Amino acid sequence: MDDRFPCLSIRQPWADLILWNVKDIENRSKVTHFRGKILIHASATKPNNTALAGFENVARKRKFLRKGEAYTPTFGAILGMVDIVDCVTKNDSEWFDGPFGWVISNPVTFSRPIPFKGQVGIFYVPRILLAGSPAARARAGYSHATA
Repeated sequence: MDDRFPCLSIRQPWADLILWNVKDIENRSKVTHFRGKILIHASATKPNNTALAGFENVARKRKFLRKGEAYTPTFGAILGMVDIVDCVTKNDSEWFDGPFGWVISNPVTFSRPIPFKGQVGIFYVPRILLAGSPAARARAGYSHATA
């Protein structure tokens, strides 16, 4: 088993939407040949208060927040993992914005965030940091372009 696990940093609240199984596609400017399990990292970049307020309304309507409960996203940490199953240039998902949509499925949220500094694109995390999480024994995905 490889001693590193692939990871993708995504800004909040989109990282949470992916792990809540609401957002099924991640828009990127580049194609990916990656398929399989990848960690989801919440970027340290904080959205503005207007964006957060709008998201709270959506989260309440979809029953992810109770009335009066504030959305308090985690930043700068690995929150879970998903499978990247395809990369498309067209998709009927309400979340597709292009030019490339990385189609995702099977979200798993970790019980505890794992603090980690993110990077641009797919980067790799030492597997030892994942001890106690569902990713500890999971088989990581890989890029078909380099396989």
